Amino acid sequence: MATRPSRNILLSDALQLCTQLAEAGWESAGIAIDALGAGSDMIPVSEAEANYLAGIYEAKLQGLEDVAGQTLDSDRFFRSLKGVGRRQVSFFVVQTSGWECLVVIESDLRAPLAVLAWKRKKNVLTVHTGDFEIAVKKYDERARLGFSRSLRNSRPADSAIAPSRVSIRWLTEVRRTGAEGVIESLLVGGSYIPGEPGPLEFEVPCQQPEEHERLSSAGCLSLFDQTRLAVGLSPSSAHEAMEALLREPPRVPSGLVRVDSFASVPSTPSPTSISRAVDCWGVVITAVHDGALIDEQLRQLMRSWVG
Repeated sequence: MATRPSRNILLSDALQLCTQLAEAGWESAGIAIDALGAGSDMIPVSEAEANYLAGIYEAKLQGLEDVAGQTLDSDRFFRSLKGVGRRQVSFFVVQTSGWECLVVIESDLRAPLAVLAWKRKKNVLTVHTGDFEIAVKKYDERARLGFSRSLRNSRPADSAIAPSRVSIRWLTEVRRTGAEGVIESLLVGGSYIPGEPGPLEFEVPCQQPEEHERLSSAGCLSLFDQTRLAVGLSPSSAHEAMEALLREPPRVPSGLVRVDSFASVPSTPSPTSISRAVDCWGVVITAVHDGALIDEQLRQLMRSWVG
């Protein structure tokens, strides 16, 4: 059973529920209240079976280096959810600059059940919807690929977008988690380099079979935690990444859109997973170019995956 988007709860009601948790001695409820203080008037709420939700977050926290030192209320949280068993519950996730909080409430949104807080990684933005979460970070070379040739393509640039002189380089990682742990996680990185008026060009590394095989044992750390991802992009995956770029390109002016980093678990991801990961990276490039809020743009994209 997967989690699914449900409805919204009023900010005032969410604050009242978290206040009740704080009065019951949940330390992490105070962090949730602080996070809600900077939130919008409506908080998106999802639903899941309590046991399933507990399994997902137990698996998530296993990737942390020091679980006890980076979480609040974890033992009490998992005891509470397992005590609820297979009953449907509702939940929402809120963030501060240093923490994330999962608040679990009754499915009728009238009573609180439990709250869990964990420390966020520095300089990494994370967004959650259903079974999916996305991590976003300014570019580094952890998953940069070595390759002898690349796939190239182009399409007309959108003439309505003003020319740019600013290069943009980011990493994104899309993770899907189930009760047994991480089902898949795909990291994509690269850059947009502005150019002279003309087409929008695309470049994706196309490793030869021997290059891909040589890299298959290489790994890099996930943006989320200490999970290791396999670095590499098979020839078939390269074509799938290019198709995704052409189908939903970043909304940027003429120049070069280049994917040069790729890592995943499992090492041979599905075409659908590659398309999601590339679309996610493109949304971030567009948001940065437009000066839009990255998390809001990503949530809109993720709703299409789980809705």
